[in-house]
Parts: sequence; structure tokens; C-alpha cells
Amino acid sequence: MSNTRWQQIEEIFQSALDLAPAERLRFVSESVGGDHELRKEVEKLLANYESAESFIESPVWTENPFLNSAARRDIKESLDKKISENGDHTFVGRRIGVFELKEEIGRGGMGAVFLA
Repeated sequence: MSNTRWQQIEEIFQSALDLAPAERLRFVSESVGGDHELRKEVEKLLANYESAESFIESPVWTENPFLNSAARRDIKESLDKKISENGDHTFVGRRIGVFELKEEIGRGGMGAVFLA
């Protein structure tokens, strides 16, 4: 793909993001004229963008296909309780669902990572 073509795609895509989701496809149709390939590329980017907005909305244990809804609820409640009991998030040696936390292996601005 040429740089010029990519700039066209990017420009229309970015402009569409400034609009409400319901208005985006109409805007793209008007912006590309009869260029079906350009429309396809921009719509593909918009679809990926919209699906990516929610990819991290819920914790991983709620999406585990091997857990039934009661197990997911129990794990979430267990973790929520432990977080509120231990403001310092000291979980080593504790169990969360089927996992026993062995050691903290990292910590950052968004949380801590444990070996389980």
C-alpha cells in the first residue's frame, strides 16, 4: 500500500472517530465516494477499533470458559474481599479460586503480578 493511500485511509478513519458511532459509517460512505476498496479498509479499521474498546473491560477470571457462573462469582467475591481486607495487596500464600499465590513477581502502577 502506498503512503498516499495509507494517508487517505488514516485521515478518514481519524475523522470518523470524532463522530458518534452511529454516524461513522454514513461519514465514511460520503468521504470515499465510489472507492469501494478505500471504504472497505476504513470500515475494517473502525470495526477493529470498536471491538478493541472492550477487550479489557472485565477481569480474565470472568471470561474463563472452564468456570461456571457460580465459580466466576465466587472467585471475584473472594478477590474483592481479600483486596479490601489487605490494603497492601499481600496475597502470598492465599488461594483465589483454584490458584494458590506463591510469590509476587512484579508490581507497577496498575497492580501486582503473582506466580500462582
